[in-house]
Amino acid sequence: MSFSTNDELGLLIKGFNMPPMVMMTYNPQYYESFIEKYGFKKAKDLYAYYIDLHEKMPERFERLMKRVKERKRFILRKINPKKIEQEIATIFHVYNQAWQYNWGFVPMDEDEFHHTANELKKIADFDLLFIVEIDNKPVGFSLSLPDINQALIKANGRLFPFGWLKLLLAFKKIDRVRTITLGIVKKYKDLGIDLALYYETIKNAIKKGCGRGEASWILEDNMKMRRPLERMGADIYKIYRIYDKKLV
Repeated sequence: MSFSTNDELGLLIKGFNMPPMVMMTYNPQYYESFIEKYGFKKAKDLYAYYIDLHEKMPERFERLMKRVKERKRFILRKINPKKIEQEIATIFHVYNQAWQYNWGFVPMDEDEFHHTANELKKIADFDLLFIVEIDNKPVGFSLSLPDINQALIKANGRLFPFGWLKLLLAFKKIDRVRTITLGIVKKYKDLGIDLALYYETIKNAIKKGCGRGEASWILEDNMKMRRPLERMGADIYKIYRIYDKKLV
């Protein structure tokens, strides 16, 4: 159970044949019927998109990216690890603005945001973290993480006597990446910023040897986020459901 959409949430109802990515939930398949038996109803579905990073990008997407680059309306840059506290403050400034119109959104306060960011920093790859600026003003960002679940499963829950060694070796072989959040201030959402963020993430992930990617979670009715992924050839391969139940 999660207390807000800022936490890991959703009951897995499709995609049981694939292991969970970093910071995504997993549950036995029978949970769906068990929960619905007690009167819980669907409130919203969340989608996880899968993309094979080795597949050539569709020509339509490449054409769109070319037009976006030619317009030169914004600057996309990596997060600077040497100025990490300043960068966290910048992302916080954008986060609540970018997400405020989303279903179920609960604003994060500054302390909560900084705590979450400092936890993510421990597993982050700074080549997969981006900020977008227009006239030196932050208007968007995306955060992607290497799927450390791949490494953790190799240790089988044990660090000793040899689990730590298996863990270290497995970290070097991670080939999956998950985009955990992507936000753009509403008035700038039609400039192709989302396309550029996905494009740069994929390009850098491939350089690091990643062959598989996930973008999750995305609200079922958030077509502005879904369309760019589908233009890239990504497919919905997991569905998570949020339930509610009237108590009176």
